[in-house]
Amino acid sequence: MQRGTEWEPIAEMQGDGVIYRLHGDRREFVGHITGDAMQDAHDTPMLTCVHREVGLPGSNVHGHYEADDTYVDDRTRISIADDGTVTFALDGKASSDRHVRVEGPIPKVKRTAVMFVLMASAPR
Repeated sequence: MQRGTEWEPIAEMQGDGVIYRLHGDRREFVGHITGDAMQDAHDTPMLTCVHREVGLPGSNVHGHYEADDTYVDDRTRISIADDGTVTFALDGKASSDRHVRVEGPIPKVKRTAVMFVLMASAPR
């Protein structure tokens, strides 16, 4: 995932689903996506996804993917265009940071890309 007008790398997901935040030349392990779950650095499930329904284990927080793979829950809406541009809205207000994108074969993996955005932007 990159941001800014110079497309500075801020996070990466490796082929095995491991996610890192990038801080210059330093990497911070955040967690990983395995099967139908997004797990934090302690292997605790943060989100699970079954079909198009997304949930937080032990919580009433639930979201879903719309037909175009836009993620929606009570407060959040995240969509990723085919070119990797991320559109993020919280409480119906679009993010002021319009310079975030994800690189990769986005049309084939939009739901995974959204999970990556959620994981990479989660509080530490």
